[in-house]
Amino acid sequence: MLQVKINSSLHPAVKGVLFDLEGVLYIGSYAIEGAVEVVERIRTSGMACRFVTNISTLSLASLQLKINALGFLVPAREIISASQAALLYLRCWAYKFSSVLPD
Repeated sequence: MLQVKINSSLHPAVKGVLFDLEGVLYIGSYAIEGAVEVVERIRTSGMACRFVTNISTLSLASLQLKINALGFLVPAREIISASQAALLYLRCWAYKFSSVLPD
């Protein structure tokens, strides 16, 4: 079992943790041993968690369903996918094109 000590006295500039999904928290349809517990311990320590992925074949809703089914219990607002990042970029820097892209 993976053992992780959460040190609340980390550098004061550290406000949260970014987790990659595929290959870090899960592989295929299986959570990596200890990953659910590590995420929970980090959340309990008060640090913010966000979940990122370059997977472009699943919608944000599908990603949320998948990782929640694996036991992570992550709200959609904490997940940033490659396609969502592209949409956010276009909304910020190319506003005239953002109305063409669906949410």
